[in-house]
Amino acid sequence: MSAGFAVLATLSGFAGLGYEVVWTRMLALQLGHDITAALGVITAFFGGLAFGSVTLGVWAARSARPDRWYAGLELVVAAWACALIGLLPWTGGAAAALLGPDPGAGAQWAVD
Repeated sequence: MSAGFAVLATLSGFAGLGYEVVWTRMLALQLGHDITAALGVITAFFGGLAFGSVTLGVWAARSARPDRWYAGLELVVAAWACALIGLLPWTGGAAAALLGPDPGAGAQWAVD
């Protein structure tokens, strides 16, 4: 791995952390508290990593240019991050409606 690629991967990681903070804040506005929002965002984030690893990891590993796979997936993540700006208020409202005004632990786990 080249030094330039390592720097870009590191910056991508920092951007991912920034996305998590922004999404948690946006979802907390809909849900009314940070814990459920943080749990939902972290679950989605790591679920996405696991799903991507299982579904695309084999293809990327066999590729002659895995750096192109990485770049393409970064573009998909960037597009998804931009789309979530408009989608998150709607999904947050749906999650709040599913949880109700005083959700129990079971309801929170089912939605998150």
